[in-house]
Amino acid sequence: MDAFENIVAKCLEESGLWVRQTIKINLSKNEKRQINKHTTPRPEIDLVALDVKNNILLMVEAKSFIDSTGVRFDGVSGKNPKDAARYKIFTKELYRQVITRKLLEEFLAMGLVNKETKVKYVLVAGRVKPGDEDAIKKYFNEKGW
Repeated sequence: MDAFENIVAKCLEESGLWVRQTIKINLSKNEKRQINKHTTPRPEIDLVALDVKNNILLMVEAKSFIDSTGVRFDGVSGKNPKDAARYKIFTKELYRQVITRKLLEEFLAMGLVNKETKVKYVLVAGRVKPGDEDAIKKYFNEKGW
């Protein structure tokens, strides 16, 4: 678990959300084939936060990128295939659908969510490439994330 994820988790908890870190998703062989990841180990979600009051489950990707150029629009939007691999939950629709469905199934079975729980996708970045902030915000807003 990385320090940045711990900070993000603490901030989410302080805002009243229930938080779990490093969630591993159990996929069947068929589901792995579906997402073209036949030999992948269990995919991981950095943080999952539940807004109980509004019945919204946040799937959070946390990227510190403090010592780099930062998160780039072309990465999170999928325009740069090499960078897009870091943001599969945002750039690969089938992957996102399968992972989301499995997470909801697992959490429903544990009684952590209900059938009406909505999911939103969140990116928390310690650093964003200068000049890309507005494009990323606009892109996420258009997607309803």
